[in-house]
Amino acid sequence: MNLAGRVRTEAHGFLKMLASGDPIDCSTAMVVVAHPDDETVALGGQLSRMKGIRILHVTDGAPANMRDAWAKGYERREDYALQRKNELFEAMTKAGIDAGSLLSFDVADQSAAYQMPLLAGRLATLLQEDGITMVLTHAYEGGHPDHDATAFVAHAAHCLLQREDWPPIQILEFPLYHSHGGADAGSRISHVRRP
Repeated sequence: MNLAGRVRTEAHGFLKMLASGDPIDCSTAMVVVAHPDDETVALGGQLSRMKGIRILHVTDGAPANMRDAWAKGYERREDYALQRKNELFEAMTKAGIDAGSLLSFDVADQSAAYQMPLLAGRLATLLQEDGITMVLTHAYEGGHPDHDATAFVAHAAHCLLQREDWPPIQILEFPLYHSHGGADAGSRISHVRRP
């Protein structure tokens, strides 16, 4: 079986394990998401079964423009980011995931797209150091810029590792929302075509 076929087979096996309802050894897997809460929207019903999973948040969930922070009653962006982190810790504790498994690049929300080369390098290093063989991340959907930047960063990190002859990393993508005609499509269901 060629390499592409093996990767597809392993990804299919992982998805079958998710469907089984049994605990899954995820000690070599990492969820890479844009914001605290994206992991819950994408995998919330599965996280308690994913033993050893690590979760990386690219951003801290607090935009630099303060609009979201002010709407929630916060005067400082850092306080809003801390609240998002505390909510994440509380949710992950309920899923049986300890704080040591939660990582963050602490980029301001809505600014990941401006740092994609740097973030791809940081992620490649992290994947290599932690022996990660599977990444679960956003699909590129033309929606939230941080989601799309995170999708790019995951694939770019994989490409950087391939240059160093690192074994291929399986990337499984999940959709959250996309843009339709320039407007946020929210929870509308549709098919996104990839080039």
